Amino acid sequence: MAEPELAGRTAVVAGHDGAVLRAVAARFRGAGARVVLAVMPPSEAAALEADSVLSLDDAGLNPDDTSRLTPDQLVERLARELDGIHIWVNVPREAPAGPAEGIDEAAWRAGIDGVLTATFRWCQAAGRHMVERSAGVIVNVVSVDAFLVAGERVLPAVTMAGVNALTRALGVEWAGRGVRVVGVMAAPPEPGRGLGDRSGSTIPEARRIPLRRYPTPDEIAEAVLFVAGDEARYITAETLRVDGGWGAYQLF
Repeated sequence: MAEPELAGRTAVVAGHDGAVLRAVAARFRGAGARVVLAVMPPSEAAALEADSVLSLDDAGLNPDDTSRLTPDQLVERLARELDGIHIWVNVPREAPAGPAEGIDEAAWRAGIDGVLTATFRWCQAAGRHMVERSAGVIVNVVSVDAFLVAGERVLPAVTMAGVNALTRALGVEWAGRGVRVVGVMAAPPEPGRGLGDRSGSTIPEARRIPLRRYPTPDEIAEAVLFVAGDEARYITAETLRVDGGWGAYQLF
């Protein structure tokens, strides 16, 4: 029997609780990795397939809140306790959808900070640790809003496109220092649900997807495992589309 492909490695899966985050954690654990699930908001640990569960409520996700641990402090603590972090996966929440003319400055800043800024700070913190070790992989999971535009989805589109650009920029910057930064763009795993299982997402009917169905969380997790693993060792600054052909389809 072949050894699990991630045996001996530590992976941190961070983000808002949902089917995709849980599936990624379970798939990594099944591949032999030691998995730490950093969840925002906290989940019932008994329901999660991971070696340990943290609350990002205590990790300073809000970049303006200095009363909690900063991402750098949390990564430093995790790296020390786990003897290094090999893989870091970000599964950010979706920013709220709604008519552009109704988005005030506070809502705009909250959307940008909660998705794009938070993802950057986790990438930055994990990246600093990995650059020092000259080894590591960061994976950012984004929704189809990163590439496809729909009405009344300004904030989801801008924030997810920003995370995709962040993936490309960091992938280029850290490529020569032993760190890969890659992305997975995923269609929502079920109607009316986003990557973080936030109700209210507006997505087209499955008939508009060439494969005629939405992906399962496990199918998204398989893609995340692939880009994080050794078989993708020559891939960086790139985002893999897992959308059933949605992005290529032009008829409605």
